[in-house]
Amino acid sequence: MVVIGVKVRAPTKVTLFGEHAVVYGFPALVAAVPIYVTVEAEPSEKLVLESGPIVLNSLEIEIRENRIELGGKASQEVKKYFSYIVSALEELGVNKVKLSVKSELPVGAGMGTSAAVTVATLQAVNKLFSLGLDKKDIHKIAWDVERKVQGKASPMDTAASTYGGLLKVWKEGNEWHLKNLELPSEFEFVVGVFKKMKTTGKIVAEVARKLEGPNGSLYWEIMKTIGKVVEEAEKVITKYDLEKLGELMNLNHALLEALGVVDSQTAYAVRKVIELGGYGAKISGAGHGGALIALVPQDKIQKILSVLEMVGAGKTFVIRGLAKGVE
Repeated sequence: MVVIGVKVRAPTKVTLFGEHAVVYGFPALVAAVPIYVTVEAEPSEKLVLESGPIVLNSLEIEIRENRIELGGKASQEVKKYFSYIVSALEELGVNKVKLSVKSELPVGAGMGTSAAVTVATLQAVNKLFSLGLDKKDIHKIAWDVERKVQGKASPMDTAASTYGGLLKVWKEGNEWHLKNLELPSEFEFVVGVFKKMKTTGKIVAEVARKLEGPNGSLYWEIMKTIGKVVEEAEKVITKYDLEKLGELMNLNHALLEALGVVDSQTAYAVRKVIELGGYGAKISGAGHGGALIALVPQDKIQKILSVLEMVGAGKTFVIRGLAKGVE
């Protein structure tokens, strides 16, 4: 049975601790946040994609024999964003549908917009054509899509968008595990989004080359240490001890700098947050631009938001609370 039309939204995320290391099975903590990617789907005689201005950014889309070709002056990150949608449709074997995509964040923000649009696309098509997929199915397919498009990917981002809440993600042997954690209702972060300098796929590939290179054993030690930071963070995060969490965020950020994924602009922004009295700050995501997250005392939030704008953040906001999964 085909319904007339459906509207689905999937949350984005912040990686609280453990990005990059999680790709290699080390633990990470990720929180689904109430900032969404929305996909509307309706039946069509052909494949049609529409997108809001935040995502589109002058991208030219041509559809030839139900295949999408991406051109124009859009960034590689924007083109990659649409490739997640295309791959998701291919996984479901669907090529006659109209999709309208809207995002509350720019592409490449480091907050899981690619995972969110993949999950939302899959769920919208699932509901439209009554495919009978449950959330476990949606997550598995979405993760397959991310690995196909990026080359390497943990199930972290797609899990956050699918299931929501606060999750610990890690690997034992060949099996990945997810664990739900509880956060107090006062969960709050300051976020600054900076211009993305490289695509996630390229950054992940660069890290892989370092791990395989002549100094690979040293970079593996960085990964292991990030994993240890995550384990410590799990012990204190449900207590919401801001000072301890901030200290661990700073340590995680320093390790990511040593890994070579932090650009000079976001490194400077993190230092300014700490100088102004923030408990801690770090990048969230693959790095080289994108999101910076910070734990900040209530009386310093507005000042730090202003400073983040002054040092180059194109978008700043405060996240309050966790989000449910795709709905």
